Amino acid sequence: MAASAWAGHCLAGMAGASFVWCTHFAAMLAYHCHAEVHLDPLRTGLSLLVMLGAMPLAVMLAVRLYGRGGCMLGGAVLGLGIASMHYIGMAAYRLDAPVAWNGLLVAVSVLIGVGFSATALMLALRPVNPRREIETTLVLVGAVAGLHFTGMEAMRVVAMPQHMMTAHDNGQFLALGLSVIGGTMLMLIAGIASFVIDGSVRQESYEELHRMAMSDGLTGLPNRISFNERLQNEVSRANRDGEQFAVIGIDLNKFKEINDTRGHAAGDIVLTTLAERFSALLADGEFVARLGGDEFIAIHRTSDSVELHGFVERIQQALNQPIPIEDYVVTSGGSIGVAVYPVDASDSETLISRADMAMYRAKTDPHHTIWYYESTLDQNMRERRALGEDLKTAMANGQLSLFYQVQTVVATGEISGYEALLRWEHPERGAIAPRDPAACR
Repeated sequence: MAASAWAGHCLAGMAGASFVWCTHFAAMLAYHCHAEVHLDPLRTGLSLLVMLGAMPLAVMLAVRLYGRGGCMLGGAVLGLGIASMHYIGMAAYRLDAPVAWNGLLVAVSVLIGVGFSATALMLALRPVNPRREIETTLVLVGAVAGLHFTGMEAMRVVAMPQHMMTAHDNGQFLALGLSVIGGTMLMLIAGIASFVIDGSVRQESYEELHRMAMSDGLTGLPNRISFNERLQNEVSRANRDGEQFAVIGIDLNKFKEINDTRGHAAGDIVLTTLAERFSALLADGEFVARLGGDEFIAIHRTSDSVELHGFVERIQQALNQPIPIEDYVVTSGGSIGVAVYPVDASDSETLISRADMAMYRAKTDPHHTIWYYESTLDQNMRERRALGEDLKTAMANGQLSLFYQVQTVVATGEISGYEALLRWEHPERGAIAPRDPAACR
């Protein structure tokens, strides 16, 4: 258990102990009998120490052991602690008169304290809600009040005539009153400190869970959920202020090759290194997330095309810089596609799709690794999809032909083998060139 949690339990125990002790002695201040009364300060202090030890121990046992067994054991400790505090406090309340005790009622008072204390701890360990907190408080009050008043009923003061109507020692009872006030302040301070610590622990836990939910586990960059949230915020901002922003799709070119030849550990180093570089180059209004695998995506808020080009070039430089891995160096490189809101798309889903389209175009272009979205890309995409559907039909209708191309040794002219080639004669487009992406996939 964290140190802050232990501190919270200890402070909660101190607050509970102060509450029980103050309740007992506040009731004693209101108790009057026809005999002279004196207070033993040592036993009064001992009664407080008993509760300061019993309450935190009971809470610790209930929390550590958990379940019904832990609550019963903690309840026994707490109930016996309350009983010890009560009867030590009664021993400190010295009367100049004979006192008779009813043993049965004393036993019943102890059983009430133990039973109600165990019930209070079981309620306290259940899921927290306002009703449960009220129930726990009432049951704990029942443990203290039930034990106290049953224990007081078990005591009978036989007042002698010479002791009739004798006043209390006002100085001692003033001291006791001040002690009760001090104990109450201690209870309040401990309760407030416990509340503050508990709130701090809850906030830290929430923030950690939120960070884990919104971040990529490997690189620490924002993940897809975080990107979608940021994208919606940017769309709302752009619509409100009349601004523009760009979505930049980033895909690594040689990541599979690095994974296959160097292993996945090397691939992880590539991803984390690039994530650090991306994070270092970000300025205000810029954002980079990892969507998964070797795919990243960025946002750049600007209406200045020069600034946008500068940001994209910084990303390209980060991709093309060598990455040292142990005793060798790799360079991944990447393909970048850019789409601008609201110029290229009027909604976030279309914007992402068009940034992906531009990135795919950059991936198939051997001369350009950065591509900005153009309307012609939509037409090219539709044509590729249509040609892909035609290819399925061609396979079923026998439009594909097999040819063999001779391979020879250049030095001697000797035939060394044959290369099998598949040709497609489209009924409308004629011969489909091998370079067409739809024919090659």
